[in-house]
Amino acid sequence: MNTAVVAPTTRNSLCPCGSGRRFKECHGALAAPHAGGFVPERSKYRAPGREWAHLDDAKRDRLGARMEQALAMQRSGRIAEAARAYRDVIAAAPDTHDAQHMLGIIELGLGNLDEAERLISAAMALRPPYPAILHNWELLQDARFARARGVPERLAEPALPILAELALGPCATSRSEGASRVWTASAPPASIHLIGRAHGGDHDDSWLLRRLAHVLGLDCTVWAADGKGTDEYGARLPKLLDAASGAIPRGGTHVFVGVEFDCAGWIDRADAERVIVFCQPAAPTRYIDQLREIARHGGRPVELVFLSQAMADRFGQGHTVLPPLIDLGLAGELPAYEERLAEMSPAWPLGIVGQNQQSVCEPSDGDFINGLASIASRLHVYDPGRIRYSLGGSPKVRFFEKRPSGYDLFLTHLACFVHRAQTWWQDTVGRELYGAMALGVPVLCPQHSIHAERIEHGVDGLVYRSSAEALELLSDLRQSPATAAAMGRAGREKMRALLDAVRQERSYREFLVGSGQPRAAVERTGMTKVA
Repeated sequence: MNTAVVAPTTRNSLCPCGSGRRFKECHGALAAPHAGGFVPERSKYRAPGREWAHLDDAKRDRLGARMEQALAMQRSGRIAEAARAYRDVIAAAPDTHDAQHMLGIIELGLGNLDEAERLISAAMALRPPYPAILHNWELLQDARFARARGVPERLAEPALPILAELALGPCATSRSEGASRVWTASAPPASIHLIGRAHGGDHDDSWLLRRLAHVLGLDCTVWAADGKGTDEYGARLPKLLDAASGAIPRGGTHVFVGVEFDCAGWIDRADAERVIVFCQPAAPTRYIDQLREIARHGGRPVELVFLSQAMADRFGQGHTVLPPLIDLGLAGELPAYEERLAEMSPAWPLGIVGQNQQSVCEPSDGDFINGLASIASRLHVYDPGRIRYSLGGSPKVRFFEKRPSGYDLFLTHLACFVHRAQTWWQDTVGRELYGAMALGVPVLCPQHSIHAERIEHGVDGLVYRSSAEALELLSDLRQSPATAAAMGRAGREKMRALLDAVRQERSYREFLVGSGQPRAAVERTGMTKVA
């Protein structure tokens, strides 16, 4: 809107735009004259058909300008302001299809599903259906299904510490009394069996299985619970776990990596001397079912190991916490963050991970993602999944395919990384978050994430409590490159200490092979502080 109209000497004079109407009923009705007698040009938006047929031209101009403002605010992440603008239009013209539709999308993004359904269905009644609105209607139904599916998880979550107390045996509750078995370097278990999804691609539990196999070397046997043993794990092939043929781990220490596989068919025949479960983010109902099976309903002790204290606390007290086995990869080889940022300039690429590993569904925070894209000059999305459908047409978005070692390529081209997690059980093991910090890339992490405890707010990262706060923090960070660089340096130093390879391998080997007495080996180098 670069053209301007000069106001005439009186508001009753004909408008200079050539409309044939008086100035006060045309451009004079849009806004008070600007300095020098200028007012903006007429808005380009007009609702078609009968939606605004009852309005005069001046009101159409006002509402058109309001619609244009609302759309611009929505695209820039100013959701509350956009919602108010759409409601202003609906108050003046209740049958405005686009206002109903767009406001419905905002309410969907905010999780107000009943209001979103009312608005989108009202919009659908005003015009024949078309692909975009049908797609958003499907998103709404998906959100309803996801919310219904989340109810059992929220109900099951309080049962996790009770499960640990009643079903996991004396290891979970009597550590101070020495009830759990103690393994020493002079008397290690006869064998160590790593059990998990060996062929889950780059999923977190498959990745951790490979990392544990690397740390233990030839001191362990890897069992594939999800298919044929074709992938190499160090110098060996994993064995196919086949209950029907009797190919199951027997004796020694059984280390379950995650709980996303079934063991009911063989667990009673696997006479383990010691049982450990490395807990990854997974649905509470899944944990209740699987841990009861692994513990034989309280018949044998089970030790739980977590990657953060925040997740361990969900299962009660006394569990072991070990630092994540993140490989620093390229962190020691790359130029400093400031040099990489200078090479990226004037672009400012912001990175997110797209698809949640636990389910393939539409993102529930679409407005937040669009707000991130509006702040960044480029948005890089790793493992985009169905985010492609909403962002695929944008020239500023680049998608990165999920693959082994794919995080290195993705993270090294970022100016900032934003971690997203809807609930603790939908979080990740933190490879992307810790990897970004190790590379000196400033990060934002939600306060409810299981990894937020390792970020000192404003020092080595930023912790946000809402999407609106995240957008504000991100906007400020982009305007302060010196702050971003200092934050990145602090994060890199923290990760170098936390993820030191020698220290990591020693702590894991001591727990699994040497002195395995359960302990709270918490590696906490910075707790969250949110102003």
